[in-house]
Amino acid sequence: MTSLKVNPQFLIDETGERSSVLLTMRDYRRFLRHVEDLEDALALDHAIKTSSKMLDYGEARKRLKAAGISLE
Repeated sequence: MTSLKVNPQFLIDETGERSSVLLTMRDYRRFLRHVEDLEDALALDHAIKTSSKMLDYGEARKRLKAAGISLE
């Protein structure tokens, strides 16, 4: 997995502490995509650990095709 490179700007409160972060829309979208990818990876890990039976891709594709579901 690639690392996320963003250039945040920080807003400082009256005590000198960082209170907020500003991101460009491009960085924000990249950040959201990265978080979504991490969530997907965690969901897959959980499914693998808790599943009693997993189908490989070829078998799943064959069953979907037999059910009339197009993958293209």
